[in-house]
Amino acid sequence: MIHIVNGDVVGNKIKQIEGDILVWREMYDFGPLNLTWSKEEQIKKRAHFFEEKLEIPSEIFIQNCQNQDRILYGIPKSEEVILWFEHDRFDQIMLMYLLTELSSKSCENLSMIQY
Repeated sequence: MIHIVNGDVVGNKIKQIEGDILVWREMYDFGPLNLTWSKEEQIKKRAHFFEEKLEIPSEIFIQNCQNQDRILYGIPKSEEVILWFEHDRFDQIMLMYLLTELSSKSCENLSMIQY
Protein backbone atom coordinates (compact mmCIF):
# COMPACT_ATOMS: atom_id res chain seq x y z
CA MET A 1 0.00 0.00 0.00
CA ILE A 2 1.28 3.44 -0.89
CA HIS A 3 -0.20 6.74 0.24
CA ILE A 4 0.39 9.77 -1.99
CA VAL A 5 0.01 13.06 -0.16
CA ASN A 6 0.34 16.74 -0.93
CA GLY A 7 3.24 18.13 1.07
CA ASP A 8 5.24 17.24 4.11
CA VAL A 9 2.66 18.44 6.64
CA VAL A 10 0.19 15.72 5.61
CA GLY A 11 2.97 13.19 5.18
CA ASN A 12 4.10 13.78 8.76
CA LYS A 13 0.53 13.60 10.10
CA ILE A 14 -0.07 10.13 8.67
CA LYS A 15 3.40 8.61 9.03
CA GLN A 16 2.18 6.07 11.62
CA ILE A 17 -0.33 4.41 9.29
CA GLU A 18 0.37 1.21 7.42
CA GLY A 19 2.11 1.51 4.06
CA ASP A 20 4.66 3.72 2.34
CA ILE A 21 4.14 7.46 1.95
CA LEU A 22 5.06 9.40 -1.18
CA VAL A 23 5.02 13.14 -0.48
CA TRP A 24 4.31 14.92 -3.77
CA ARG A 25 6.03 18.29 -4.00
CA GLU A 26 5.01 20.37 -7.01
CA MET A 27 3.08 23.55 -7.67
CA TYR A 28 1.20 22.88 -10.90
CA ASP A 29 -0.94 26.00 -10.45
CA PHE A 30 2.15 28.25 -10.58
CA GLY A 31 4.80 28.57 -13.26
CA PRO A 32 5.12 27.53 -16.88
CA LEU A 33 3.38 24.44 -18.26
CA ASN A 34 2.93 23.44 -21.88
CA LEU A 35 1.47 20.22 -23.26
CA THR A 36 3.87 20.33 -26.21
CA TRP A 37 6.96 20.07 -23.96
CA SER A 38 8.55 16.74 -23.20
CA LYS A 39 8.62 15.69 -19.55
CA GLU A 40 12.32 16.55 -19.34
CA GLU A 41 11.82 19.93 -21.01
CA GLN A 42 8.93 20.76 -18.68
CA ILE A 43 10.96 19.91 -15.58
CA LYS A 44 13.94 22.00 -16.74
CA LYS A 45 11.80 25.03 -17.62
CA ARG A 46 9.92 24.84 -14.35
CA ALA A 47 13.16 24.40 -12.41
CA HIS A 48 14.54 27.55 -14.01
CA PHE A 49 11.32 29.45 -13.21
CA PHE A 50 11.27 28.37 -9.55
CA GLU A 51 14.93 29.19 -9.14
CA GLU A 52 14.30 32.72 -10.42
CA LYS A 53 11.00 33.36 -8.64
CA LEU A 54 11.31 31.39 -5.38
CA GLU A 55 15.06 30.79 -5.12
CA ILE A 56 14.59 27.00 -5.18
CA PRO A 57 17.86 25.66 -6.62
CA SER A 58 17.25 24.06 -10.03
CA GLU A 59 19.24 20.95 -9.10
CA ILE A 60 17.03 20.30 -6.08
CA PHE A 61 13.82 20.86 -8.06
CA ILE A 62 14.96 18.57 -10.89
CA GLN A 63 16.16 15.85 -8.52
CA ASN A 64 12.88 15.97 -6.58
CA CYS A 65 10.79 15.69 -9.78
CA GLN A 66 12.88 12.78 -11.04
CA ASN A 67 12.66 10.96 -7.69
CA GLN A 68 8.88 11.46 -7.50
CA ASP A 69 8.42 10.16 -11.04
CA ARG A 70 10.72 7.19 -10.45
CA ILE A 71 8.70 6.15 -7.40
CA LEU A 72 5.34 6.82 -9.07
CA TYR A 73 6.18 4.84 -12.20
CA GLY A 74 7.71 2.07 -10.10
CA ILE A 75 4.47 1.35 -8.26
CA PRO A 76 3.28 -2.12 -9.27
CA LYS A 77 -0.14 -2.21 -10.98
CA SER A 78 -1.51 -4.42 -8.21
CA GLU A 79 -0.35 -2.11 -5.39
CA GLU A 80 -3.09 -0.30 -3.48
CA VAL A 81 -2.68 3.47 -3.97
CA ILE A 82 -4.42 5.92 -1.65
CA LEU A 83 -4.47 9.62 -2.53
CA TRP A 84 -4.81 12.23 0.25
CA PHE A 85 -5.87 15.66 -1.03
CA GLU A 86 -7.88 18.71 0.03
CA HIS A 87 -10.57 20.49 -1.95
CA ASP A 88 -8.50 23.61 -2.74
CA ARG A 89 -7.23 24.53 -6.21
CA PHE A 90 -3.62 23.62 -5.41
CA ASP A 91 -4.50 20.09 -4.32
CA GLN A 92 -7.09 19.53 -7.03
CA ILE A 93 -4.65 20.41 -9.82
CA MET A 94 -2.07 18.07 -8.31
CA LEU A 95 -4.74 15.38 -7.98
CA MET A 96 -5.67 15.75 -11.67
CA TYR A 97 -2.01 15.35 -12.62
CA LEU A 98 -1.57 12.24 -10.48
CA LEU A 99 -4.82 10.63 -11.62
CA THR A 100 -3.76 11.16 -15.23
CA GLU A 101 -0.36 9.61 -14.59
CA LEU A 102 -1.79 6.71 -12.58
CA SER A 103 -4.50 6.01 -15.16
CA SER A 104 -1.81 5.49 -17.78
CA LYS A 105 -0.44 2.75 -15.52
CA SER A 106 -3.91 1.18 -15.18
CA CYS A 107 -3.72 0.93 -11.40
CA GLU A 108 -6.08 -1.71 -10.12
CA ASN A 109 -6.51 -0.51 -6.51
CA LEU A 110 -6.90 3.26 -6.34
CA SER A 111 -8.63 5.06 -3.45
CA MET A 112 -9.01 8.73 -2.69
CA ILE A 113 -9.40 10.49 0.63
CA GLN A 114 -10.35 14.16 0.74
CA TYR A 115 -9.77 15.89 4.04
